[in-house]
Amino acid sequence: MTSKPTIYSLAEELGVHPATVSRAFSRPELVSAELRTKVLALAEQRGFRVNVAARQLVTGRSGLLGLLVPDIENMYFTTLFHSMSRLGAAMGLSVVVTDWRFMETQQAEIFDRVLGVVDALVVAAPRDDVMTYMARRRKEVPLVFINRLIPGASCVVVDNREALWQLGDEMLAQGHHAIAAVAGPTDSWAAAQRINDVESWARARNVELTVLGHCEPSIHGGIAMAGAVEQSGATAVFCFDDLMASGLIKGLQTRGIRTPEDISVVGCDDASVALVTSPSLTTVRAPYDELAEQVMGAVTGLLKSPEATRQVSIDGVPILRESLGPAPHAGPRTSTKKAGTTR
Repeated sequence: MTSKPTIYSLAEELGVHPATVSRAFSRPELVSAELRTKVLALAEQRGFRVNVAARQLVTGRSGLLGLLVPDIENMYFTTLFHSMSRLGAAMGLSVVVTDWRFMETQQAEIFDRVLGVVDALVVAAPRDDVMTYMARRRKEVPLVFINRLIPGASCVVVDNREALWQLGDEMLAQGHHAIAAVAGPTDSWAAAQRINDVESWARARNVELTVLGHCEPSIHGGIAMAGAVEQSGATAVFCFDDLMASGLIKGLQTRGIRTPEDISVVGCDDASVALVTSPSLTTVRAPYDELAEQVMGAVTGLLKSPEATRQVSIDGVPILRESLGPAPHAGPRTSTKKAGTTR
């Protein structure tokens, strides 16, 4: 019977010290990329699996990075999770995700539960009522917030202001003057930022903006807003995110209202739904890979030094697609194509 592979048998086969093999799994930044590749390849070949509990007892680290999200079905968070997992694998970290959508009133309890089993924790879009509580606990474990600025904490946010302004200017260039915005959840920091950005654009351009909502950031939430959008008389609409925008387009279609011929619709995030929505969705792209890189960089910095906090802002990118077109009875105008790219 073949004996079970161990750190010691791998080390002997590679001609290195067992501690070197251990570091390849627990502290990959301390070994060369070439050596770690060899260790991982041999471990896979021999069927070696790390005992997470034993490693945590010896090193104090589990090799797990927690990611708390409000809704994993939202493609924004799914795409972010995939990018973080890819980068985490190269760092020797496995990303484990917790969706608190059905346990919103228990966010603090879930947060406490996860703290004890991960090396670091990334929290995406925390609610107002638990954000302060989480921020106070950041000394207990490396903690990074996404799409929420918290003084003294490591945060990575996407700044959509310039991109939303450019898409607003594109609406004007296409002859739109009756413009609405569907706001996101009342307790969402990102929702407040986005509606403020759209309102500041409207003031700067002397545009009368109708703000509707607040609306749940989901396809069903967007569908439910179709009646209000129709009654507003708007010919172009900003939506909090792509799920909401996709649902709004569907809701308008059921009312016999076409996009973009009757009402143009703009989303935000450039989640995968933006491409499969018909018509394809004009939106603001969140640079997911760069966002994940900055998040993982913040995690690495905190693992090395708990005081190494950083706050990073990444610019969103305007993406022009089919859902934004000329206003009804307005011929095509000169496009402000500097606003972004088209896919």
